[in-house]
Amino acid sequence: MKKFAFSLETVKNYKEKLLENLKLEHGAIMAEVAAQKSLIGSMEESERGINSELNEKNSVGISPHEHTNYRRYLKVLENDIKQEYEKLYRLERKEEEKRIEVVEMKKETSTLEKLEEKKLAEYNFLELKANEIFIEEFVGNKKYAVRR
Repeated sequence: MKKFAFSLETVKNYKEKLLENLKLEHGAIMAEVAAQKSLIGSMEESERGINSELNEKNSVGISPHEHTNYRRYLKVLENDIKQEYEKLYRLERKEEEKRIEVVEMKKETSTLEKLEEKKLAEYNFLELKANEIFIEEFVGNKKYAVRR
């Protein structure tokens, strides 16, 4: 019998490459999410520091103009942090969508792998049967040839 060849091998290889690309994209998005969380953390730390500095200056005494400037700066920081949280939310949604794509592609590739395994088992079974028939015919022909 001829060597086993899975008829959907090219499709399987294509799907596996797509899966690898999706995994790389997912990893890149996860890195973006981590960087965004880090950025938000440092911005919040900065906000806490400015707030602490304002409280310290308030306890010692601060001019109304300086107090207003601190408040404006804190408001700007607060708005910037809010925008960064919105960006984080969008990134997390993008990451979730990409994760779902990866899971779906993994399902497709594993389905093809299982089909290949099933076809290989079927091929091996048919090859074994063909060998058994060949051996039986060979032995039968020997017995027939010896009797003459």
